[in-house]
Amino acid sequence: MIQAHNHNGIDSPKLRSYNIIPTYQMTATELASYIARPAIEGEEFNVYNSTNGESCKYIYINGSWAKTLGMIGGKMYAKNAQAIADTTPVVINLTATSVSDGIIADTTNKRFEITTPGFYQIIGQVSYASPIANKSYNAYLYKNTTLLTRGTYHSSNTDSISCIAYDIVYLVSGDYIYLEAGQNSGSSINTRVGSDDTFLLINKL
Repeated sequence: MIQAHNHNGIDSPKLRSYNIIPTYQMTATELASYIARPAIEGEEFNVYNSTNGESCKYIYINGSWAKTLGMIGGKMYAKNAQAIADTTPVVINLTATSVSDGIIADTTNKRFEITTPGFYQIIGQVSYASPIANKSYNAYLYKNTTLLTRGTYHSSNTDSISCIAYDIVYLVSGDYIYLEAGQNSGSSINTRVGSDDTFLLINKL
């Protein structure tokens, strides 16, 4: 005997929906074309927009596409030691990226470029190798060409010293953030390298 099932809510706990959300990489033009096609209610997909570096999710709700953003931020760091001349601040050569999503990590210009407006937390660290004792060492955070904040440390040893600068700031698309180092030891001092020593980290709040 075949038993009939009533799906008006009585048997609903027996019903399951297994949905694997697809992920695509598209240019902005391809994405615009894709979401212009006919869609069904509840359809969703993840996308990496290769034009602006944005990662997000689209969900088709009530006859239109709704966009939700994923993680936006990244971390760049120095792979090679850099000589910081006395009393001459210089942009840190951030040539490696450990993570970057929804933002442009520009290793040519050594900076993060913003594609999504909002408040961002920014942390920059410069680690100096073999500093001269009783001298000052600095890390500077810049937005475009404007100084945001600095971290100034006074060394009491000759081992190493890490200078940290941090801020929370509102950024718009096209803004960029970079890290500078400066010191007043009386001679040139090299930076320490690696993602745990000299780096720039940014995260959208």
